[in-house]
Amino acid sequence: MLERLLRRMLWVIPSVLGVALLTFFALSFVPPDRMAQASPHARYHSLPLFLNGQPSDVRLAVTRTLDELLGAPIGSERAKLAEAELVRLGGSALPFILPRLDAYPPDQRTRVVLALAPLAHRMRLDDAQAAEDPNTALRFWTRFWEASEIEFRLATSRNAARRWAVYGDLGREREVFRLDTFALEALFELLAADVSGVAKDRAQRTIDAIAHVTERDDRILPRATEAEAAACVARWQHFWLGNRTSFVVLRGSERISAFALESRFGKWALEQLSGVARESEVRRNLPRRARITFTLVALAWLAALSLALPLGVWSALRRHSTGERLMSSTSWLALAAGPVVLGGLVVRALGPSMPHPFAAFAILVLIMVARPLHLTRARVTAVLASNAQPGGLARGASRSRIAWRLGLRDSIAPVLAGSLVECPSSLTACFVLERFFGIGGLGDATLDAVMHGDASGVMGIAVGLTCWAVFTMVLSDLALVLADPRTRGPLYNGGLRG
Repeated sequence: MLERLLRRMLWVIPSVLGVALLTFFALSFVPPDRMAQASPHARYHSLPLFLNGQPSDVRLAVTRTLDELLGAPIGSERAKLAEAELVRLGGSALPFILPRLDAYPPDQRTRVVLALAPLAHRMRLDDAQAAEDPNTALRFWTRFWEASEIEFRLATSRNAARRWAVYGDLGREREVFRLDTFALEALFELLAADVSGVAKDRAQRTIDAIAHVTERDDRILPRATEAEAAACVARWQHFWLGNRTSFVVLRGSERISAFALESRFGKWALEQLSGVARESEVRRNLPRRARITFTLVALAWLAALSLALPLGVWSALRRHSTGERLMSSTSWLALAAGPVVLGGLVVRALGPSMPHPFAAFAILVLIMVARPLHLTRARVTAVLASNAQPGGLARGASRSRIAWRLGLRDSIAPVLAGSLVECPSSLTACFVLERFFGIGGLGDATLDAVMHGDASGVMGIAVGLTCWAVFTMVLSDLALVLADPRTRGPLYNGGLRG
């Protein structure tokens, strides 16, 4: 039995992955401008969907940007965008630009070094004005690289970042600013989620340096609370997750993993696993809405089961009677009509006079009661047609007693297991009824996520419902064993397959 339950639980992994992939693929057909800003399809629309055959890092970004700059007319929009990109890459790009300047013709070499002039000011280099003069810019950057090449090492940047975070004096600030974006990886390694006490001051200094070199004005204010400081740290961690490869070189295993991670799906998965995903309005309300939906489904399931078992026994005893036929027809018609027809009829007939949650609950019970009722009737009918009835009658038991004692006991296990397996499908009916009666459950949350292009919200709902489906299958096995000990042997030996 334990082995079977473990197999059931292990199915969660491929099931969730499969649903996530299919949902993400379906959402990729929505235009990026229709997606929410927090959606990976909108923020990473330039990346491939699932696999990236040529993951980009700072080395490749520099090569592409230089080719774009030198291939565009001077002063053109393309040239200005390429110059802005070189400045954005900043110090991380210098080890791949300055050593190769001699390979360019003089006019191209001048264009490249002049494009770096804003970077010289951001790095607060001495005599940065020389980087703006075509006659002195090349000599300025050549002398800078001869003096500072040894500083552009990961170990050096880590030491500089650590000293700045701890001491925060002007000398340490100068060390970090000279490295510019090359120090980002070391700075983000120091950026922890804990911002209590002294850690808040270190996080504040670290973010000040990050904000300066990235030119993004998002800092921890001097009087910020710990919650505000933690929120700022989370925003920067989210930024680094999406932009890290623009400032680092991918080597070894990182380059291999980048084939999957440097894609829209990979970025989304990293955001979820690292806990830095931006919470949309839909996701913030998901726990509350999920409680509403699952409470409604659970109560309706209990009510349907409580009605199905006694009514099933009664209908088996009253087979072919007018009451039995009427009840059977009504239950099947309710199941066939579904939540759309039944909900529409109730809304039209009663309007606002009936409490909406109760109306949704009643309709859901009516839909869920059909299958367990007819399964109970079939099981009790089989008991009455077996040798149990003549034997019981010979011992003085009535037909009704046989049905209620033997038939009902024989029906509990399969009806309980079967109704649990059908619980996930009843969520669809619940979603429709929530919309009809204005109940703010997962149905409204799903529709809001789709309407606003919130891919993360849709993915979260889809993955959560998949886990719920597998969980109900495990509960079904447990219920079958607890209700009917005769099934323990086959389940222990793997004889029942579900």
